[in-house]
Amino acid sequence: MKTIKTKRKRLSKKFRRFLKKNKLESVYHALRASEGTSDYFGFSKTDISRIGYLKNGRIPDKSHLIWDEEYRARMGFHAKPGKLLSELVPNSDIQKISAILYNMKLKEELGARLFLTSDICYWYLEDRYSEYFGRRGGLWGSCMKYSECQEGIELYETFGKDVVELLVLVDKNNELLGRALFWKKVNTSQGTTQYLDRIYAVNDNVKQMFLDWTEAKNIPSYDTDIPSGEMRINNINVREYDRIPYFDTFHYYDYDTLSSKHGDISFDSTECPRFEDLDTQRCDDCGCRVHRERLYYSSSYGGNLCDDCGIWTNDDWHHINDCVQIKGEYYHKDSDDIRYSNYRGEYYFTNDCVYSEYHDDWIEMDNSVYSEEEKDYFRTDDVDEIIFCASDNEYYLHDSESVVEIDGDFYLKSDLIEIKGKYYTEDSPHIYYDEEEGEHKLRQMELA
Repeated sequence: MKTIKTKRKRLSKKFRRFLKKNKLESVYHALRASEGTSDYFGFSKTDISRIGYLKNGRIPDKSHLIWDEEYRARMGFHAKPGKLLSELVPNSDIQKISAILYNMKLKEELGARLFLTSDICYWYLEDRYSEYFGRRGGLWGSCMKYSECQEGIELYETFGKDVVELLVLVDKNNELLGRALFWKKVNTSQGTTQYLDRIYAVNDNVKQMFLDWTEAKNIPSYDTDIPSGEMRINNINVREYDRIPYFDTFHYYDYDTLSSKHGDISFDSTECPRFEDLDTQRCDDCGCRVHRERLYYSSSYGGNLCDDCGIWTNDDWHHINDCVQIKGEYYHKDSDDIRYSNYRGEYYFTNDCVYSEYHDDWIEMDNSVYSEEEKDYFRTDDVDEIIFCASDNEYYLHDSESVVEIDGDFYLKSDLIEIKGKYYTEDSPHIYYDEEEGEHKLRQMELA
């Protein structure tokens, strides 16, 4: 039987080199093996962020026209990578090729340039922003874009370019498409690193250019992989008369250190207040100074707690060391809603526990049995303490006088027959019933 080979689709040399360079072989193989009438894939001649192609009816007989730019611009089709590849390659590859093509468009059509600058105030001001994509995205939504914030933004420049610069993306008209603070000396538990703060961009594709920059330099960023634990910038001087801008990462200040986690003063105001006017108070437990909205009075603690030291339960703020978390919710250790099991060393909901007088402890309801004789609860795994009686399906203590063991099973004495101090079940082969005397007796073999 003759094998019919499926015709493989074709891609332009330039497009093939592009896919290979960016490690997108999956896209190459998917387009080559794709079904349908689309063929001759390459860069779109009218929109470089899309993939161009020809279809039956528009594929020229003259082969030299197939890759002719004028012909393809007039007769070809083009589509966004997501539409063309949605059922052919993984979504991660679609996102990758879309971002790369869009970046090429930004550079080609808008003359987009990415560079570092120490002129931070200049580029923060909204008068510098590009309106090519409209007034949208995180850039236009920034609370620090106004002229009245300039005095606060000046603080970054006082730190010096050895501490922080601004990474900006501008178009050919020198108008801003995106910005992000680039911190050069960030201390972590793993050592010193560089760090790109929150990216403010007109759209996600512009943001991706910043992320590609950090990936190429292997630098952590606010938008992808914030280092775990505390980050600090040391030897920072903030004077009382300085105005304070909004900090995305380094919210806290203590003496001469900016921190992502802890500090006496919180830099989280969007109104650029003066340093001396920051509305802060000190936590009575750890001593840190925080904004008053992050400080809470706890009646059980008897003082003010910051949101690192305190936790809200269903009735009040308490010190976090006095609370426990059960199924995602916090409860004060003295709450009537929970009980502590000494045996398990854990807290449980009151409704899920029973109290055992015998053990003087709370027991999980699912791990307990009730003894009618003792009028008390016992743990099911206390095999040395309790026994199960087959006579009445009840539980008894091992030393109970009400039950007796016969051949490994326990029975109520009241349900058994006692002869000479020993107990037998009524159907025991060791005894018989004497009709004349009206009582059970041992068989002769037992008397021998």
